[in-house]
Amino acid sequence: MTAPHGLLISIKIQFDPDGGAQAGRPCSPPAARSDSQTTIGQGRVIRMPTVRFAWSPILVAVRREACPRALWDRDQRAWTMTPAEANLFVQASHRRLAFARDSGEILVGKVRWIVGDVRGAPCTASGTNVACLSVRR
Repeated sequence: MTAPHGLLISIKIQFDPDGGAQAGRPCSPPAARSDSQTTIGQGRVIRMPTVRFAWSPILVAVRREACPRALWDRDQRAWTMTPAEANLFVQASHRRLAFARDSGEILVGKVRWIVGDVRGAPCTASGTNVACLSVRR
């Protein structure tokens, strides 16, 4: 579809008639999700962590490769992933950033991860414990 002024607009609509049951991942409409919870049949609630990171072309590429099924939550401005996907994303981001001699922070839920080319990384950092931030390799 071409918009006025020569801009190219791409619209992708994805429909999953069985609600994601075949893929092994619960799906629900965005209005039903609140604060990283997904409700599926019989009132069962599954906690799904939200993942936030500062924009970086490396981290964006890793997120697309490692977690293509992650859902963007516009209200929270964060990605909603399964715990396994979040762990995979942190590990893959660490390896890619270390290879590129770069570092970054990833917030998974309320846990801040320091990844990349930093001594002791990947590590979690709280307000009082930032030892892994101090010295690069």
